Amino acid sequence: MTVFDEAEEAAAILQRALVNLLGTIPTQTGTQGAALRRACGDLAANAAISIQTATAPAAIANCFALAQQAGATFDALDTMRLKTQAERPVSLSAVIIAVVIIRFALIEQCLVLSVTDFKSRDEIDRYMERVGEAFYPSETFAADIKDTINYRALVALHGATVNDLATRALPLPRVVQYAFPEREPALWIANRIYGDASREQEIIDENHPVHPAFMMPTGRVLSA
Repeated sequence: MTVFDEAEEAAAILQRALVNLLGTIPTQTGTQGAALRRACGDLAANAAISIQTATAPAAIANCFALAQQAGATFDALDTMRLKTQAERPVSLSAVIIAVVIIRFALIEQCLVLSVTDFKSRDEIDRYMERVGEAFYPSETFAADIKDTINYRALVALHGATVNDLATRALPLPRVVQYAFPEREPALWIANRIYGDASREQEIIDENHPVHPAFMMPTGRVLSA
């Protein structure tokens, strides 16, 4: 494979990743959405050149930062990362660009979690498990190729994120199950469980009923 072919393969992976990155934000209109669209468009148009001149990593980092500012969620970034992870690059340039994209996705996922407000320890527990699943392939790859510097950086970021989540989980309530003999309105359940009708919406959000006046007899609520 020639240098040109390598650059083309890497560029194609980058271009697909940029399309997927645009899909992580709620809308591409507005100031922040437009800024991401322009940045991704510029990088996609000059993908091969940016890879050959080693300017791609900085440009990719900028695109991910703009995506977070435009409202990219952990879940959307996770889907985008997995699509790049599913690529099967052949050339060294293509492998490197895929690895760079995946690592920046992990960074932004952690940043998103750092500013996310969680309602329960159970919710945080689920994200801690997902963080582990997200980091494992990259940590394993870095260890396998003896990339000590990036392996340590990945482990450090992984550990810092888990520690932050664990610390923030401590004061949060757990999710517990409720059970009543028959269907009841969410307002009635809020009064019954908490003595506070204002928490009706919280119960609706947790259980997603067809209609809030007819909640299922069993469901989930916060313990406090």
